[in-house]
Amino acid sequence: MATAYQLDGVIYSIASHRDSQGHFATWKCMTCGTAGGKSGVYADEHGAAEAARSLIADHQARNHPTAHEGRLFSLAYGSQAVMPFSRTALDELAEHAAAKNGLLDVTGYLTYDVDFETFFQFLEGPQLVVEGLMNVISADARHRVLNVVHISEAERQFAAASAAAKLTTGLKADPMPSNAESQRMFSTWRMKLVTRNDFEVMNMGEIVADVLASMRKPELGGEYVTDAILQLSNQLRDRASLASL
Repeated sequence: MATAYQLDGVIYSIASHRDSQGHFATWKCMTCGTAGGKSGVYADEHGAAEAARSLIADHQARNHPTAHEGRLFSLAYGSQAVMPFSRTALDELAEHAAAKNGLLDVTGYLTYDVDFETFFQFLEGPQLVVEGLMNVISADARHRVLNVVHISEAERQFAAASAAAKLTTGLKADPMPSNAESQRMFSTWRMKLVTRNDFEVMNMGEIVADVLASMRKPELGGEYVTDAILQLSNQLRDRASLASL
């Protein structure tokens, strides 16, 4: 049985085992992929897990000493659910993600396309942490990841500056501060569920439909998808407070 364990924002998987000699554990770093061997043999699972966590701490000190100190990093992904999600299930998913992200210093939002049963999620936080979290998300059996778009710092700042320089449907975007590299788009959203109806209320139905369609087609890729995601996210940031979202 495998359980998730996080240390200073880096996520690990610890698996418990038992053989004729006793209990032992193995572990894997979800950020760099390093897999640890047997922790030693112990009388119970607790002892084996504690030994694995000690090995993890050593790996962390050697390989990821400043995981939380990285520059702000963003990515978005689209995925296909293996079965339909009800509104209750979506609320529970978002609440669980928000609780985890609070520990990881990750923020963002999630939406779900009922017609195609696909997810779209935007994540931002320290790069090592976000990439490790994406590895965990990709391994979730409840969906199949179709497309992952990494958004560079330069792309994020350029989009923010462009949004601040023009009117969007009669609404002027707030200018980004000079230290834009340290500013999150969604600093208070540990993981906000934004429904298609929410987007319609904010007059964003067309742009979110375009992004969702693009994320279902990995072959598109490139600047087109990145620009669409950033346009969606900038408009959502600016309009959400007005819509009391």
